[in-house]
Formats: sequence, structure tokens, C-alpha cells
Amino acid sequence: MNLTISPGVREAVRSRVPFVRLPLVAWRHRGLRPTDAFLVSYMRSGQTWTRMMLGELLSGAEVDFDTYQLAVPMIGTQSGVAGFPPGGRRIIASHEPLHRWSARYPKVVMLIRDGRDVALSLYHDLIARGRLSGSFDDFLVAHLAGKYGGHGRWDEHIRDWSASPQARAGNLLSVRYEALLEEPLEQIREIARFLNLPHDDDTLQTAIEHNRVERMQTKERESDDLAQIRDASKGGMFVRGAHSGGREQYFTPENEARFERAFGGIMRELGYL
Repeated sequence: MNLTISPGVREAVRSRVPFVRLPLVAWRHRGLRPTDAFLVSYMRSGQTWTRMMLGELLSGAEVDFDTYQLAVPMIGTQSGVAGFPPGGRRIIASHEPLHRWSARYPKVVMLIRDGRDVALSLYHDLIARGRLSGSFDDFLVAHLAGKYGGHGRWDEHIRDWSASPQARAGNLLSVRYEALLEEPLEQIREIARFLNLPHDDDTLQTAIEHNRVERMQTKERESDDLAQIRDASKGGMFVRGAHSGGREQYFTPENEARFERAFGGIMRELGYL
């Protein structure tokens, strides 16, 4: 993991990680291995769904909301995961922006989702967790400034990772959430090949079927961990539905214009506008 840190990455270190967060970020990145692979995305970009499918491919068994973090842990919790087999491969999930620690991830799969759907999904997730009670309009203003989650702005997250040392070295695979919805077998096969996971059609299709939206909603209802969070917050389901679009109720013409002023450039580059 001795990657050269470019001046651009050094600038990202300074600008993307507030000084007060540095000790926490450093602590989260303890105990990484050269064989670790990483699933990186901005929040609400299909990471939980993908973690469940990859967790099944890695462990050889179906995972649920109470066990998937033992198969594909979030950065900061990896010390409790031995790998498959023990001492072997690990896939670690991360929402971290590019900085001095994440720039050394050996191999990265990056999920990208339409920024408008990210915003709407994040809004509903915060409501469900009891962390937000205001209007979508007010939320959107703060979100566009990167005020939620501690991971910065959506556009900066994608731009930085797309120009990362991993991307320049051919060690980053970009995957669109929308493509995962439209052609899950082809996309999961590409991810599995990139990560050297089992990728025969039967194994991949089984992992996909185990994580269809209806199955994941059943897993959520059966989850002791999520039930406690829902009861405490009096929120709704976390798995709302795997889809893109359907945001007209929230993205009024004013909100569309506000979003395009902030993120229009990268949205056009990605083909979302």
C-alpha cells in the first residue's frame, strides 16, 4: 500500500477532512491489510444492497441486516472481522472522501448514483432514524453544502475518487447504481471479477435473488438491530424500494434549479442531465 500521494491528493486531505475529524479518521483506518478491498460510495448510493450481495459471495452464505456487517464491515469496525477464510480476504465498506488514509486503499469499487436520488434517499433515511424533522427544501440547502454525514459534498466525493491514485493505477472500478438495477447479473459479475470473487452465473444469481427489494424488506422486518432503531425513532422502513427517479414531489422547479446550480456540471459529465 505504498502509493505515491500526489499534490492533488494532499490538497484533498487539507480541504475534505476537517482538522477536528483527523483523529477519528485515523482511528477508523487502523489495522488495514494489503489484501483488503474496499467498496466506496457517497451515502445512500446502494452500498448496503451491494454489501449484502458481496458478503454472500465472500462468505458463501446468505447474510441479513444483523450479520452483513460481519461479512463486509464498515471502515472502523474491520478489526473484528477475521476475513474469509480467517486471516484471508476482507471487503471493507467506506463512505470516506479521498484523504491521506483512503488514498492508500489497495483496490476500490466505487458506486455512483444520481445525486438527486442520493439527496432524496438521504432525507428519508434521516427522517426514519429520527435525526431530521424539517422540510425537504431546508434539508436540500444544507445537503448541497455537504452539511450531513461528515463526508463532504456529493460532487467532490465523486471527483476526488475518480482522480485518485487507485483510479490512475487501474485499481478502481466505477459502477452505476442505475446499471445495477437494470442489469444486476452483468454488473455484479464485473465487480466479482474485479475483486477475484466467485462469479459463475448460478452463484451470482442466487446472491441477487437473496437481495431483491422484497427479500431485503423481509430481512429488515426480521432484524433485531433495525427494530430497536425504528422503535426509538418511530421512523419508517429503511429499505424503501430499489429504484431511480420518482422524485417529482420533492424536486420542485425551484429545487431542481437549486440542485443544478450546485451540481449541474458533474451531473452533465455523468450523463444524468
